[in-house]
Amino acid sequence: MGSMEKRVELIINENEELEEIEREISTPKSVEEIKQDVEKKNKQLLFLAQKSTILQETLDLGQTITLALQTFIEFGFDRARLYFYNQKTNTLKGIKSVGTEEDVIQKICMELQRRYAKAYYCIREKKPVIDKRRHLSHYKKILKKGDIEESASLPLISKGNVVGMVSVDNKYSKKPIEYSDLETLMTAANQIAVALENAQLYTELRRQLNRLAILYDVAKVSSSTHDIEKVLNLIVIRIVKFMKIDVCTILLLDESKEKLIPKSVYKPEQMVLSF
Repeated sequence: MGSMEKRVELIINENEELEEIEREISTPKSVEEIKQDVEKKNKQLLFLAQKSTILQETLDLGQTITLALQTFIEFGFDRARLYFYNQKTNTLKGIKSVGTEEDVIQKICMELQRRYAKAYYCIREKKPVIDKRRHLSHYKKILKKGDIEESASLPLISKGNVVGMVSVDNKYSKKPIEYSDLETLMTAANQIAVALENAQLYTELRRQLNRLAILYDVAKVSSSTHDIEKVLNLIVIRIVKFMKIDVCTILLLDESKEKLIPKSVYKPEQMVLSF
C-alpha cells in the first residue's frame, strides 16, 4: 500500500508558537465526496481565473486594491484586510478593508515583531498562516476580534519578495478556515501582488509626468513674461490640480524679509486672487 500524500499546514497555537502540522490529503473518500471536492475546486479555480483577468485589465491602484479584497470576500470569507509591507522599515501599513470600518484599518502601522505572531510568521515564512489563538494584541479592540476563534493571513509575493499581506476571518458565519482553501488562494494572492506593484508603478509614473508637466508650464510662462503675478497664479492652479486640494496660497517675503505676504491664493469659490 503506497504512502499517503501529506500537506504541511502552518498553525499558530495558544503559546504563540508556529506549528507545522502534517495532514494526510489522500484519506479514503467515497465517490460522492470526491465528486463534491472536484466540483468545489473547479468552481474556485474558475472564479479565481475570472478575477485574475479583471485584475490584469486595470492599472488604477484604488480599483486594484478594491478588486483584491472583493476576491477574498466573494471566495467566502466574512472580512478581509489588506496591508502593504515595507521591507526597508520592516513595517506593515493598513490600507483598506471589507467588513471593518475604513478609518480603523488605516490607523494600523506596526513594526513586524514576534508578538504579532500571525503577521510575523506569514511574512517570514512566505506562506499562509492560520491563527487559532484568542487575539491578545492591542489591535484586538481596533479590529473587533474579541469573539473570533480563528483568522488567517496570506502573503502577497511578487518576484520573490513579500509586498503585502491579506488577513481574513469569519467573524459572523463562524465557518472554520480550511488551509487547502488558503493554498488555492495563494495563486490569486501572488497575481494580486503583481497587479498592486504594477498599479503602484503606474501611479508613480503618472505623478512624475505631472510634476514634469507643471515644471514645463511654469518655465514656459516664466520665459515669455515678466509678470510675476501671472507666473504665481499658474503655479497655484497647477499645485491645486496636481495635489487635488481645495485651497492653496503662495506667500513671499516682504522687502524687509521679516514678514510673509500672500501673493496668490486659490479658493474654489473665488478662484485665483492676486495681491
